[in-house]
Amino acid sequence: MERTSRSQDAYQEILVMIGDGKLAPDDLLQEAPLGVVLGMSRTPIREALRRIEANELAHRKGRFLRVRGPNPEEISEIFVLLDLLEPYCIRPAAETVHGQAMAAGLLAYPDMSGAPEPICARTEIAVSRFLGETCTNSAIGQQVYELRCRLLPVGPVLSGRAAHEALVAMLSAISKGNENLASQACHARLAAQATALLSAGLMGSKLNDIADEKGRQA
Repeated sequence: MERTSRSQDAYQEILVMIGDGKLAPDDLLQEAPLGVVLGMSRTPIREALRRIEANELAHRKGRFLRVRGPNPEEISEIFVLLDLLEPYCIRPAAETVHGQAMAAGLLAYPDMSGAPEPICARTEIAVSRFLGETCTNSAIGQQVYELRCRLLPVGPVLSGRAAHEALVAMLSAISKGNENLASQACHARLAAQATALLSAGLMGSKLNDIADEKGRQA
């Protein structure tokens, strides 16, 4: 159990480093240097890197594992799936006292207080884990979490003002048990993020329809 916990901790910390840009595309992912930075032995780092690679956040070039950069076609496919699955997680999060309390706790994070400030990777991961863990369909919940993690390399693009405000509204509505408002805010966030990805040239034409449709729903 302890090894699994340490491996999970290492995995999350490496995700945060990727999401915050401390590990940039094509940077080497090596056990020894990461172990020094994270204060961990090589075993949990090795297990975390296997998971990072399995989730396509890194790839091998020769003998070396490197951070993968944004791939517009893959990001488009991820976002299409996320658009279908993430709204499914809203109702179970809003209808339980546990989910409402977790949402209230997330609203207390420092970077949630001011919409002009981008949301850091650690907060984004926490929100994604929250939606995944409260989803009544565990397979969908896990997939939502993993899809959001795969978008971490483009996190700064996804955390613009409109998306930030929609996320705050979504969590606020969940904390009050208001499923309808939470669902509307979820659609608004997805629309804002689709628009931002298109504007940044990080998305294929598939996202035009999503951005338009979500804009009508928001």
